[in-house]
Amino acid sequence: MTPTRLTVVYDALCGWCYGAYPLIAACAAYVEQQQAVGQNLSFELLHAGMFADDHATQINRYNADQYWHYDQRIQSLSQQPFSQTYYDQVLHGEDVWLNSAYSLLGAVIADAVSPAMHLVYLQQIQQMRYVDGLDTAKASVVLAALSSLSIPAELADFRQPALIRVAQHWQSQAQDRLNDVKSQAVPTFILKQGDQAQHLLHHADYGQPAQF
Repeated sequence: MTPTRLTVVYDALCGWCYGAYPLIAACAAYVEQQQAVGQNLSFELLHAGMFADDHATQINRYNADQYWHYDQRIQSLSQQPFSQTYYDQVLHGEDVWLNSAYSLLGAVIADAVSPAMHLVYLQQIQQMRYVDGLDTAKASVVLAALSSLSIPAELADFRQPALIRVAQHWQSQAQDRLNDVKSQAVPTFILKQGDQAQHLLHHADYGQPAQF
């Protein structure tokens, strides 16, 4: 039986990825069901770090309205809520950056606990940003997310050289996965069977995870 892999490439600070979370969770559940009946299917969740470090952008009064416009569109399609607190404290907060470096490190830590924990972490970090209105570009907020999931503090040390190397590998790997299907955006859903990679289009399925 040819090994098949279902990959989702995302960024935790991407509004469209937040809107797609129910689809991501549905993919993970589907793979688990297929594995239970002996199918050679695996699930890969990759934080791309597309807004990390050199690719970070400061949120200001000029781009905040543009982000909010997109967020309202995402909400209407996906039914994922973007709160007034997020609008006030993230989009119109002081010295707020769109920088996913720490959320990437958090994802690597959660994934090291288990792939299932990675999925839970993603949901938690998105909830903290888009509903609770917390600045998830900050190390302290990501550490709080990990702590809320009972991940040991000794694992959540962002200064570990090995952790940084794995995060950089994820970024490279995510770009390779996107290149396989000629995609430049997140989220991207990819089904790879043998050497053949297929870009799974999801845009018509926002808010309809059972259909996807």
